[in-house]
Amino acid sequence: MNPHRQGALLLCLGAVAWSTVDANDPTRAAAQDPSADTTIATPLRKSTKTSTTNAIAGPNGVAAWVDPARCDQDGNLFFLTVPQVDARDSNRAPGSSQSRPRPPSEIVGVSADGKKVTHFDPGSAPVFVGADELRTVTTAVDSHGILFALVWGPRGQASGRQHIVSFDKSGRYVSRVEIESDEISVEQFEIFGTGEFLLRGVRNDASKVAVVSGGRFVPRLAVMSGGGAPLRDVLGLPDEAGPESSKDPDPSAPPEFDYMIRGGDGRIYLARAGASFIYAIEASGQSQEAFPMARTPRNLRLAGLRASGGRLVATCRDERSRWWMVVYDVALRERVGLYGPVDGQPICYEYTGSTDEFTFLRDGNKLVTLSP
Repeated sequence: MNPHRQGALLLCLGAVAWSTVDANDPTRAAAQDPSADTTIATPLRKSTKTSTTNAIAGPNGVAAWVDPARCDQDGNLFFLTVPQVDARDSNRAPGSSQSRPRPPSEIVGVSADGKKVTHFDPGSAPVFVGADELRTVTTAVDSHGILFALVWGPRGQASGRQHIVSFDKSGRYVSRVEIESDEISVEQFEIFGTGEFLLRGVRNDASKVAVVSGGRFVPRLAVMSGGGAPLRDVLGLPDEAGPESSKDPDPSAPPEFDYMIRGGDGRIYLARAGASFIYAIEASGQSQEAFPMARTPRNLRLAGLRASGGRLVATCRDERSRWWMVVYDVALRERVGLYGPVDGQPICYEYTGSTDEFTFLRDGNKLVTLSP
């Protein structure tokens, strides 16, 4: 992410209030939720696993991380943590390096049972040794459970250098690939099942592509090989998915497609709020409409994607900041479930056999897995 766009990061507060509605009483829950279509919504009420971890909870009991958290196929979680504010900083001179908040950098891995904690330090990459400041923008996990991180490092007076670095499961640095900042300022990435990267961001070299009125940079969606070869732009996206520069001259507006996830078939699925379709991207750069977005209870806003096996989940929030999970069967191209409401941040999703399971973070340190 371009450091000037850092303020757009969504910080998720893990200390959340759990629902006071009896999860085993769907009638009572429906009565308190007039926005829901109770003929199709199913409550999540069965706890299959519960664990506790203090690895991401700060001194005040609040866990803060950059959304989304990541999960691997074994249920291990990865949080890009936000440094806690030191109360002593308030006594330091405004504008001094000591008083400025530190950018996100470290990634914390938590095992499925909450007992094992692993720290991943992007500063351990040789290219960043001695850097005054690092900014870890976001993370991704490949189909083998290997963690990757997008990291910005300083480069003199320029905007910085961006790399994707990888780690083994013990937290040790393994490899890196540099992304040319003149080609794209990356804000999000995913990893295809075949190992290529899908990069979402903006072009920031005005000599190569015109900048729309108001100074807004042009969004770019491109595929890059694992070795960092030249970028290939994604082709075939319909007008609905493209930047509406003539309609929206706001220079602070983010690029389209805020949400992406690798599916069980190795393709990457993308969606944006208000769109009619979820789109699938091949590692070749070709795209297609995967399936239509289903109608949902009113006042729900798309907030993320999860995937497991042949299913994909659109996580949504309502006006009371509660979460709903809309489940799609990718092969059938249709919705097969709607769950909620739940007062908690959904972290992981797993489809095992015929059961949907969702893991939520509760009270800043409790991992609770629920199913219908």
